[in-house]
Amino acid sequence: MRLDNGDFVYIEQKYCSMYNLTVVYRLTELNESSFSRGLDVIHRIIESVDQGYHLKSPLKDIVNMTMNQRGLTLNESFEYGLPLQAARSSDNVEHTISFVRLAESNDFPAEIQFYLGIGGL
Repeated sequence: MRLDNGDFVYIEQKYCSMYNLTVVYRLTELNESSFSRGLDVIHRIIESVDQGYHLKSPLKDIVNMTMNQRGLTLNESFEYGLPLQAARSSDNVEHTISFVRLAESNDFPAEIQFYLGIGGL
């Protein structure tokens, strides 16, 4: 889905022995403001998940805190698991955030990927 600002959001949900959600947000501009806006959009999508999963704080606050702790910037791609205590869930949770810098020839210089897995072993 293309947003009014030109950014693009891709959502994939799968149900098997566990619930899987992947949200990919492609940025048309690479700066702190567009990164924060992308995290806000992903957070709103997460809030619509009816799987007993709820973030305790806005996604951008959780990501910014962890980026600061790990010394991460938008100058390089990164991926890490979000802290388990960042969410409330009645089931097992795995959630990760990735920031990927794309080729400069691409219409989208970067993307944010959020993965959520609920259930399983």
